[in-house]
Amino acid sequence: MSERYDVIIVGGGAAGLSAALVLGRSISLLPEARRLVTSGPYALVRHPLYLGEIVAISGVTLQYLSVWALLLLGLQFAFQLQRMTNEERVLIQVFPEYSHYMARTACLVPGLY
Repeated sequence: MSERYDVIIVGGGAAGLSAALVLGRSISLLPEARRLVTSGPYALVRHPLYLGEIVAISGVTLQYLSVWALLLLGLQFAFQLQRMTNEERVLIQVFPEYSHYMARTACLVPGLY
């Protein structure tokens, strides 16, 4: 049973890593606008790195399914949503074209959000 969850964890980690590699030197812990990246996985969703992290953490949550694991997943998701909001606020201020990118690109899941 845990092998199924390992695939989710590794898949999410790989997706996050590929997004981080596309960002290159633009990656940062705090919201900064070094350059606007809209290619690679960023052509599909605005926050593929965060999506990869959420998928990986979801796999861990499923592996250790408990109330505490679900609470930690919810907390991590809430922090990621706040992080996305802060990051987008900075990007809109620095890059006027970011609004157009937002209009045509899903935040995390194409067709849903």
